[in-house]
Amino acid sequence: PLGMTPIIENIVGEAAIDSVPSEAEHAYAVTAIDTAGNESIVSNTEYLNFVLLPVSTLTLSVPATGPPFLEWSYSGSSAQSYRVEIDDNGSISTAYIGAQPNFIDISYSAGARRYIVYARDGLGAESVGREILLPDLAVTYPELASLKRGIFNRLDFPIENQGPQPLNGMIVSVTIDGMRHQSQPTFIAAGASTVASVVVGGQASYSNNEQVDIALELTSPTGEYVQISREETAQFSSAALVFSLETESFISGATG
Repeated sequence: PLGMTPIIENIVGEAAIDSVPSEAEHAYAVTAIDTAGNESIVSNTEYLNFVLLPVSTLTLSVPATGPPFLEWSYSGSSAQSYRVEIDDNGSISTAYIGAQPNFIDISYSAGARRYIVYARDGLGAESVGREILLPDLAVTYPELASLKRGIFNRLDFPIENQGPQPLNGMIVSVTIDGMRHQSQPTFIAAGASTVASVVVGGQASYSNNEQVDIALELTSPTGEYVQISREETAQFSSAALVFSLETESFISGATG
């Protein structure tokens, strides 16, 4: 709309989170867009007088060895501390209250788990919570003992989503000697399975034994980022593409 700049576009559904809200601009309006691209008139504006802003970014990392690590940032000036809730299959409990913008979940063992982070002012008032989901995934990792230099190697990762929520945009990345390769983003419905394929080029510089960093990565539509990591060792040997060149029939005494 004229004179207005959209802050969130392509929203599927009836809710969205402004992950980097302004402390000075408090009015929101919405337009609807049909499949042909026609846009409605602007809705009535809704005013919110911010006391506290939600956290700006939210990242969840599960290292190859170690518990989940939750980290966030805050763009406002009102937060004095933070509170983290854990939703474990509907059982919600406070796991952390403190000033540091991170939390290590040493209580985690397995399964899906949701984290909600709140910003708090000096009197204990809290912002709107921001959520991130640690998915429950069963992954079959491919054999890495016979990769080849000089040709492309295809690695298939069967993945089962054992959690209750669908996962959209799941990526598998494989990093070898600083070179990153990744699958296409894939959708996995709750309880469903898929195969994510990663094509790895067999660089001539790879040694016979290379460390491989594998990550399952998921970025939600509102910007929350989850990374589940694993470390493996790949064994490379040399190979090459073979081709042959054959001529057509020649006639004695002629040119061609």
